[in-house]
Amino acid sequence: MPAGKCFFTGPGNSCWTALPVIFQFIENLIAALRLLTAFFRKLLSGRYKKLVFFILGIIFFKPVFSQENFVSGTVINAQGDTIAGLIDYQNWKKNPRKVKFKTAANEPYSVYTPLDIVEFRVRDEIYIGRIVECETSSLDAGGLMEDPGFAINIDTVFLQALIRGRKSLYLNKNIDGKDNFYIENNSKIELLLYKKYLKNTEGKSIVKEQKKYIGQLLLYLADCPALQQEIEKAAYNRRSFEKVFQNYYKCSGDQILFKKELEKPTVEFGVLAGATITSLNFKSKGFEVLVNTDFKHSTRFTAGLRLELFLPRIQRKLSINNELLFTSYEVAGEYLDFESDNKYSITTTKIGYSHIRFINMVRYTYSFRKTRFFMNAGISNSYSVSNTNYSRKESKFFTINSTEIGKAFNVTRTYEQGFNLGVGVKRLKISAEFRYERGNGMSVYSALNSITNRYYFLLGYGF
Repeated sequence: MPAGKCFFTGPGNSCWTALPVIFQFIENLIAALRLLTAFFRKLLSGRYKKLVFFILGIIFFKPVFSQENFVSGTVINAQGDTIAGLIDYQNWKKNPRKVKFKTAANEPYSVYTPLDIVEFRVRDEIYIGRIVECETSSLDAGGLMEDPGFAINIDTVFLQALIRGRKSLYLNKNIDGKDNFYIENNSKIELLLYKKYLKNTEGKSIVKEQKKYIGQLLLYLADCPALQQEIEKAAYNRRSFEKVFQNYYKCSGDQILFKKELEKPTVEFGVLAGATITSLNFKSKGFEVLVNTDFKHSTRFTAGLRLELFLPRIQRKLSINNELLFTSYEVAGEYLDFESDNKYSITTTKIGYSHIRFINMVRYTYSFRKTRFFMNAGISNSYSVSNTNYSRKESKFFTINSTEIGKAFNVTRTYEQGFNLGVGVKRLKISAEFRYERGNGMSVYSALNSITNRYYFLLGYGF
């Protein structure tokens, strides 16, 4: 290692020599990954741009949550026998069309449809197999029709039990994401009917509602007349119906035998610390000094806080990761404008920024035993808290030497935006991540593009 080389710049531009080996490793890692990043940037700006975003969409948003997850559960077969075993639990956001079941971990699984079994239970969820009516008309404003009649199809489904007892409530969220709710009357499943439609009034289309479910519930819960006003105001959604049924059980004095608690997003807090390696370059047909200056990269310490919001019903595989980071960099370089030994100039430029950075990313996580691998994609918004904006031009014109000291920019932007891509691994509460960020720098001039490329190596700890 060359004597006097400073691998890491701390506060006040002091040289921290305690971590040279770590940061030499990071620099080598960055060099290897720059080729991949350059290739990716070329894809983003080239003819394959749409393909790249399509692939990213598949990675982050396609419901590729089919990783097997066998946990303890039971099924009730067509003969009424209860069989204990293992069920492939996928924390379904939409009602499953089939379920995998096996009696022991080392046994092959069987696939059951709603016609094969009466019921299955897993974790805190109960599903019953039934042939039911489904209302399929659209609820979106753009898909509404002027026909007020119900669009009924017959389907074979696993209904999710929301409340079970003397009066029961079930849910079917179909493949299009529409909710149908059901009640159970003398072992018969009855669809609660609701529809939105358009009505033409004086040349204007007005959204109207068919609320037949109100009359159905008034009849179903008739032994508690005190609920009439609440039922008449009930909306066709889970929260509203569950509130009605819970108040019914309070009114009737009956016992709720089962209630599925509504899952809520969960939150994890954490801290982050690590290093950033930042490079800066400019693109323009003018601004010759800045464009042709070879700025060296800057390695700095970074740290901050993290808040990860895990979305419900998908086994903590998809989350929104929000970060508040402090980052900084300072780069310097020289530009030689040479005409002859008697006529030339050397311009030294230093540009640096310290930012408070807000980063918002979508994270997809894949679990393998106790290890979780994740990918991030998102945006950053940064606000400058301090900056370095320095230019020194030393000129020689025959026998005349002169020095001009000023700013690299007359006007700069204190707000920077960027996009982020990252990969990492997490085990228990400790995580490690490599991330690339491309930002739009500090230039306010339309003729001058300032581009920051920032590489993060982050260690995290979650609480």
